[in-house]
Amino acid sequence: MASQQNCRRPRTKSGREGYLYVAVLFTSLMVAVIVAGSLAVSTSRMRQSNDRADRILAIQLAESELHLQATRMQASTDWRTSLANNQFSAWRELLGGSVRHCFVDGDHSLDDDNFDGVTLTVHSRVNQAEAALSVDLVNAQEPLSWLSYCITAKEDLQINDSGNVASELPVQVGDDCTSNSTCILVAPKLEYLDQLSVVVRGDVGSSSIEAPPSDIIKLYSDIGTEIDINSILETNGDHIIENVVISSTHNPYALNLNSEAVYVIDGKNQDVIIRNCRIEGTLVFTDYKTLTVTDSVVWNSLKGDRPTLLANDDIAFGSMTTKLSESTQNTNFNPSHTPSRGGLSNATRLDVYPTTIRGIVYSEKDIYINPMVGDERLAFFGSLYASNVYVTGRLNVLDEPSLSLNPPLGFRNPAKMKFVERSIRRVAAP
Repeated sequence: MASQQNCRRPRTKSGREGYLYVAVLFTSLMVAVIVAGSLAVSTSRMRQSNDRADRILAIQLAESELHLQATRMQASTDWRTSLANNQFSAWRELLGGSVRHCFVDGDHSLDDDNFDGVTLTVHSRVNQAEAALSVDLVNAQEPLSWLSYCITAKEDLQINDSGNVASELPVQVGDDCTSNSTCILVAPKLEYLDQLSVVVRGDVGSSSIEAPPSDIIKLYSDIGTEIDINSILETNGDHIIENVVISSTHNPYALNLNSEAVYVIDGKNQDVIIRNCRIEGTLVFTDYKTLTVTDSVVWNSLKGDRPTLLANDDIAFGSMTTKLSESTQNTNFNPSHTPSRGGLSNATRLDVYPTTIRGIVYSEKDIYINPMVGDERLAFFGSLYASNVYVTGRLNVLDEPSLSLNPPLGFRNPAKMKFVERSIRRVAAP
């Protein structure tokens, strides 16, 4: 027994140390795996966090670019020629990222009409993140400064032969305001540049006349309906518009109507007379020999906030009478297709209408205001614009508020654009 017990080999420490080593190694591997996993998760989370931050920054960058481009559009119309329609600009660096933009006009041409609305799209990048925003913009319909004046003479205003002019709004003259006799101008303010020999009842100051932002005659010719000069009755060499009603619902000279009541007449170097008629709309005259408005007219622009008469040469008003009489002209000027302003139509020929011209009268050359029959005072409601204005009679020009509240095409500031309400939207990055 004793010998057998002596034969047992005692358990050594080295075995226990081996197990301990394996256990420690296994634990270390587990810790390493856990740490590596934690680092991977942390890196992934950090990457996701960075990506999310980049996406937010990309959106913010797109918003900044959207407003930068909108501000640029407010300054001038140069942006219409900077890019082709639906063409993106080159990338440029901005606030730690890069941006580009494009404009889209519904008619596929950016520079054919300065008053067209557009869609602006901006595209931004921050590292790997992208964002794109679009917004619709339309003309802000800010009136040109002309509409703050009843009379604008780009060059001279002459009031002769004891003439008298009363204006409800200020008058602006690009150069001289002169007279050959004792003549009076009554206005809140006269703005002129050089000589003054008219008696002014009101304030005076210097002028700075805004140039036309577009070819107004062409603008309205493009949207108008043509009336052939040869369809207008000719008497002794004069083509005479007389004893007719012209409107968006009636064209006595052709079958074609214009929903905006804009009618264009190429005068073909002929003499044209407008008298004893009622017009509810805009007449555009080009390339005529003379254009005279005489006797009596009742002439309103459509809705009161449009041009009345546009011409690329001189316009003369003279020998006008105060009333348009249906019985005298044997014409019903209040037919069912065009009821009179604010009234009801009828089939009689007994009505009498006061001579009225309401809207904008615009000439690329000169306007002549000659005396009315009986030295009555001719009244315009709206605005006169010409290179020179010559007055030898008595003239009243009264404010037509609707012109400033809803300025007509061509008489708005083309550079002033505004966001269409609720039109900003995220779009797919192109």
